[in-house]
Amino acid sequence: MLNRILPVLALGATVLFAVARADALLDVGGKYLGDGHQQLGTAILMGLPDPDVWVSYGMPGTPLALALLRRLPDTAARACLLGLELSVPFLAFLLGAALESTTCGWLSLLAALVLVPLAPVPLENSLETLLYASLLLLVARALVWRAREHSPAATFVLAFTLLATLLVRSPLDFFPAVLLADDLRRDASWNTVRAAAPLFWVPLLLLLPWAFLNWRMCGRIIFLENGRSALNIVTGAMGLVETYPGGHNHAMWFANLQPGDSVALWAVRRVLEHPWPYLLALPFRLMLFMKQQPLWLAAGAACLWLRRGREEY
Repeated sequence: MLNRILPVLALGATVLFAVARADALLDVGGKYLGDGHQQLGTAILMGLPDPDVWVSYGMPGTPLALALLRRLPDTAARACLLGLELSVPFLAFLLGAALESTTCGWLSLLAALVLVPLAPVPLENSLETLLYASLLLLVARALVWRAREHSPAATFVLAFTLLATLLVRSPLDFFPAVLLADDLRRDASWNTVRAAAPLFWVPLLLLLPWAFLNWRMCGRIIFLENGRSALNIVTGAMGLVETYPGGHNHAMWFANLQPGDSVALWAVRRVLEHPWPYLLALPFRLMLFMKQQPLWLAAGAACLWLRRGREEY
C-alpha cells in the first residue's frame, strides 16, 4: 500500500514545489543573476584580465554559471534555475533508492522538498549553494556505486564528480586521500593504490587549465581558491566561534599581516603559541554546526547507526 501511495505523494509534491518555485523565480531571479560573481565569470569567459576582479579569489564554477545564465533570455534562465532546484530532490531520490530501496528514495525526495526550503541559507540567495548541494549528492551517489563495485568505471565517475565539486568549492580537495586510506585499510597493496589513482590525477589534470589561467592573469600557479577562506582561517585560529563577513583584506587586517604574508602559516604559529583559545572554541563550533541543521544531522546519524554494518554507509 505504501509503495503505491508514496510515488503519488512525491510526484504531487514535486509538481506543487515546481509551480511555487516557478512563481517565486519571477521575483528572485534578480537575486540569482545579479550576483557579484558575474563580473568574474565574464572575465574568465573572455580570458581577459580585469583590474577590478580578483580572478583567483574563488573557484570558477559559480561565476561561469552566472555569466552563462546572464546570456540567456529571462525565461530560459529561470527554467534553468528551476531545473537546478528540482535536481536536489531528484538526486536525493536516486541516493535513497541506491542506499536502501525505492520506498526510501521516495521518502528522501519528500524530505528534500520539505526541508531544503527551510535551510539556513535560502537557495534563492546563493546559486553557489544550490550548485554545491547538487554536486555533493552526485558525489554521494558515486560513492555508493564505488562501494558496491570497485570497478574502473565507478572510480572514474567518482573522480569526475569530485572534480565538479572542486570547480565550485574546494572542501573536498583532500577527500581522495581519505578514500585511498579507507581502501588501504581493507587491502594494503600497490594494486589498491593504482586502482585509486584516478581519484587524484583526474581532478588534477582537469584543473590545469584553471591553474594556467591564474598564471596568465595573476602571475602565479593557483589550483584552488586564493584568499577566500582567509578570514575563516584567521578567526578560527584566534578562537572565535563564528567568522565575520569580509574578504582577504579583512583577514590581513585582523592578523596584522603584510601583503605577501601567508595566512595559513600565521594560523599555524598562532595555534601553536596560543592553543587554548582555539581548542576551547572547538566544542562551541560543533554545537553551532549542529544547531543549524539538527534534522538533517539527526536523520544522517540514525541512518548510519541502523545500517552501520553495510559497506555503502
